Amino acid sequence: AEGPETVWTVRLFAPDEADRPFYSGRVVLADCYPAAPGANAPAAVEGAFPFASPEDAYRQRLFHGPVYRVIEAVRGFGAEGVDAVVRPGRARAVPDGGGPEPAWWFDPVLVDTVPQMAVFWSRERFDTFPLPNRIRACRVYAPLGDGPVDVAVRFDPSSSAAGYAADARITRGGVLLAELRGVEGAGSRELNRLSEQGPAGEREH
Repeated sequence: AEGPETVWTVRLFAPDEADRPFYSGRVVLADCYPAAPGANAPAAVEGAFPFASPEDAYRQRLFHGPVYRVIEAVRGFGAEGVDAVVRPGRARAVPDGGGPEPAWWFDPVLVDTVPQMAVFWSRERFDTFPLPNRIRACRVYAPLGDGPVDVAVRFDPSSSAAGYAADARITRGGVLLAELRGVEGAGSRELNRLSEQGPAGEREH
């Protein structure tokens, strides 16, 4: 513990590879939300989304099932990034039987939309399919709620066909709810086959 905060180190292992973590992270829990930074919001992205709709993009570019298809609209799509309207995911915490189902403060489905947008962006910019490698930090400043949110993804100029680096801001009505820093992914044209596995509409997730 560190003052009013509780700090956890989390590692995920495959059952048959207990000596090598697949993912690891540091989780900081506190009894209240931290104050949001006062950084200015990025300028809106100019440019049209190169698909008729997000659902069309999901069919052509991704393999996600309906639970993960939560991008509702793309307002801007260009070299610097993507601006989208996203519906928070339907993931819910497991109730303990002692009362109402608790709310999630962290929405894994919503977070996943940033790498999803990176796929759309990288396929158009470089014709490569990137898989997510890392999120340096995810900070939550206010309850996410159930209504649609605005997600602004901005790619670092160093991004290339081999990989991307990006930051993302999640807002509603101009209020910063959460941000992701240091989102990274690596890709190749060989991975484009993941876009060619057909629609995932029949899959549960």
